[in-house]
Amino acid sequence: MDLSTLNDLQLLEIEMDLLWGAQAGPELVLAYVREGVRARLGTHAPPEFARALAAEIDGAQPVVDSNTLPPQVERWRILLEDALGAAVRLAPGSGPSYVIHPDVTFGATAELVRSDANDLAALRAANPGNWGADEWRLLLDGHLGPWVMPGTARHGERIVSICHTSASYARAAEAGVWTHPEFRGHGHAAATTAEWAALLRPGDRVLFYTTSRTNRASQRVAARLDLYRVAEGAPTARTETSICEIQVGRGRQHQWRPPGSRKQPPVEAYSRAAWNASMSPQVDYRQSIGQKALNRCS
Repeated sequence: MDLSTLNDLQLLEIEMDLLWGAQAGPELVLAYVREGVRARLGTHAPPEFARALAAEIDGAQPVVDSNTLPPQVERWRILLEDALGAAVRLAPGSGPSYVIHPDVTFGATAELVRSDANDLAALRAANPGNWGADEWRLLLDGHLGPWVMPGTARHGERIVSICHTSASYARAAEAGVWTHPEFRGHGHAAATTAEWAALLRPGDRVLFYTTSRTNRASQRVAARLDLYRVAEGAPTARTETSICEIQVGRGRQHQWRPPGSRKQPPVEAYSRAAWNASMSPQVDYRQSIGQKALNRCS
């Protein structure tokens, strides 16, 4: 895919589809940049209302400053609140989102092993410890998408870094990157990410790399690879019954406690200046660590 033909709003639309296109997502995802405003609505709002609100948001005037909320956000919040019959609150998110350019390269300091290698037997016992045994087997057996690891860099018998496919669909994929704390700063994350991009390049998908505002080490990886910064960061919504991680936007993480421990869906919104909304009478704001609990990004 020719990235030069896509503006920031189109890239954010692709990433929204990547993160929420194939599964139930938050009740509202809002992306706004200078090119315009777009929305994704969840499944709990009445369909007719959802279509009308999405059309209104899509027709909104572009913002002059992408760090400033569209002036209609309060109206949209109230409409959504009325439709859901629950309080909807907006809170800022956190963390940059990047696009990996097609010609990215980085010199590796250890021999890299890719998921398309013929013999992966040496990695069977090299689980770094933050993958379940079944997950590790599925990864090596090719069921969790392409990945790259430095095969000769070990902490005992365990691998010290990995870049794997944390999310993917026909148009895009996201890199999930982890490096053992004692082995950071040696170029493993940059090298595995660059090789992962090379592995996926024939698929002609947009490749995303996301992190958190406080994860300076991960941002340094993006700087080493000269990645394109398409958005400022990622809101994260946590409830007592579920976790929904978002890798685009800017702000904080919060925890939603449903009344009487009754399950209700979180409501979130994000943008380049990213915000998320929560159906929450009690909101506990905490600093976002920017790590995907299920995808082990760090």
